[in-house]
Amino acid sequence: MDTNLIRDSFLDNYDWFRTYCDGLDYDVVTNPTDGVDYHGISLEIPEFMKIDVLYKLQQLVGPITRYNMFLRQSVDGSKAPHGAHNDLSMGQHTMILYLNRPEHCKGGTSLVSHKEHGMSESVTEEQIEIWERDTNNYDAWEIDEMCDMKSNRARLQPTPF
Repeated sequence: MDTNLIRDSFLDNYDWFRTYCDGLDYDVVTNPTDGVDYHGISLEIPEFMKIDVLYKLQQLVGPITRYNMFLRQSVDGSKAPHGAHNDLSMGQHTMILYLNRPEHCKGGTSLVSHKEHGMSESVTEEQIEIWERDTNNYDAWEIDEMCDMKSNRARLQPTPF
């Protein structure tokens, strides 16, 4: 199985969901795992959309027993609290579904590894400390892979454990 999957045209009802997302309020939400405030978050995902996404993911990777699903709006000038990071505490897999309208698709998501230690995931306490120390030190990381942003593109990375 591919460890990193990119699927275009992921949602069958993308146009409806894209319009739905425009009508939502996006707030500051504190992540209970890391205690960090994340701006531009909405948890208002219709149940049938959650079921559809989970079904499609399970077709790709098998059973999923632990997950978090949320919408994140990144507007021009917004900055994530963590530059280089991983989402191991959030669920079995990380999936980004780009909901941008085509005219707003600029950039994407890069997967990085630490230049000095070579790690791309953190497992040990020492590795977690290195991630936390160097999260916003862009010189400490090198890009291993880049996924360009494209409307209705899903980028999935199963976790290694």
